[in-house]
Amino acid sequence: MNLDLVGTLPLTEWFSLLARVGAQHAWSKDRFSSAGAGGGISSSGKYNDTDVKMGLGAPIEITPSVWIRGDWARYRIENATGRRANAGLATASLVFPFGRAPAPRVAAAPAYMAPAPMPAPVVVAAPMPAPVAVDPAPQRVSFSADTLFGIDKAKVHPEGLAELDKFSQQLGGTTYDSISVEGHTDRKGSDNDHQALSSDRAKTVKDFLVSNGKIDPAKIGAVGIGESSPVTQLDD
Repeated sequence: MNLDLVGTLPLTEWFSLLARVGAQHAWSKDRFSSAGAGGGISSSGKYNDTDVKMGLGAPIEITPSVWIRGDWARYRIENATGRRANAGLATASLVFPFGRAPAPRVAAAPAYMAPAPMPAPVVVAAPMPAPVAVDPAPQRVSFSADTLFGIDKAKVHPEGLAELDKFSQQLGGTTYDSISVEGHTDRKGSDNDHQALSSDRAKTVKDFLVSNGKIDPAKIGAVGIGESSPVTQLDD
């Protein structure tokens, strides 16, 4: 009968060394006899003996549920002659462990990958407000009656034609919605004569701009103001 304390030293996943120390209790029955000149000698006896036991071993794991193990142990025992002798015991065994779950296999941690840098924020400028259309202020161009016409005349004389031609060329590069030609007179004379003269002069200028300045007739008008809104003082 054996009572051992066993320690195991794993060397690899499948190979270990073990050492044991314990007590060995043996019961034996011996019979001894001899013959000689002086007569025969015989002896027999039963023995119960307990002694220290030490040993080494090496288990090899074939599978998690099947092992092969080799053991060697040494102890002392008393024989039939009353002498204590050393005994050695070598064994080879096939071991089937029970209730031993296989060691979980730990998957290798994935290699660390630095996170991709965050993209730089995109700043979207607020759209510029739509420009507010502002009607341009009317442009007023005045010509002296003496420059364009003779006294009490509605026909443009040569100097006046040159001024109107210059003005029509300026209009060629200008954007406009409409043109209004106004004829004015002073307060000298009758109202009827002044009204008729101012209307005729305005129409003369309009016709010139349409024929020579290529002004769209639909965008130009002529009106006689007469003496109701003179552009000169009474003494001029």
